[in-house]
Amino acid sequence: MICALRYTFIALAGFLFFSTASAVAQEQTAAPGSGMGGPKPLIMLDEDEKAPAKTKEAQLQEALNMLSQLPPPAQTEVTQESTKVKNYCDKNHLLSNFYDCSCLSLKFIKERIQTGPEPEFTRLIDTGDFDVCVAPPQIAGYSYKRCYDVIFLEKMTDKDVENACGCVARNMARSYTLTPRRNIRYIDRMFSSNMLRCRQNPI
Repeated sequence: MICALRYTFIALAGFLFFSTASAVAQEQTAAPGSGMGGPKPLIMLDEDEKAPAKTKEAQLQEALNMLSQLPPPAQTEVTQESTKVKNYCDKNHLLSNFYDCSCLSLKFIKERIQTGPEPEFTRLIDTGDFDVCVAPPQIAGYSYKRCYDVIFLEKMTDKDVENACGCVARNMARSYTLTPRRNIRYIDRMFSSNMLRCRQNPI
């Protein structure tokens, strides 16, 4: 039974990882402007700011271990809900730009097993501990594009825009990783603060 579970869940995890990698690749090759051409971001993150593959591997192994202790009907139910969480995350503007959705869906399995059948999955996403799944490269890409969309009409050279938005992207990725909160107002305040600082001193 455990072998069958492992085969099924690894196949699911493979789908989750592939879809996440494809989404990240598309984000990295897309221009940051809103269809009007602008400079592409040059965002240099430290190695420890990049979401390592080991994080997802660890979540997968932990999920498999916890699933193996459940009766078969519960295994199926939790695994199906994990897929639902992945799809929900991919379509959610905040989650998809700030978290690795495949990691989050795997971490959700642990959260669900620990909390039981309640609450509803969207509520559990709001209240659960998913800090390990924060994705700095995605945050940086989102922040650069948002910055560019704000200032591209201003009288700034491409180099100044690149410096300012690169600064916003790096600092947003670092700030959110240190103090993550799944709250759009919190993110907006963090973005505004970094925009102000990086306009004055783009480091």
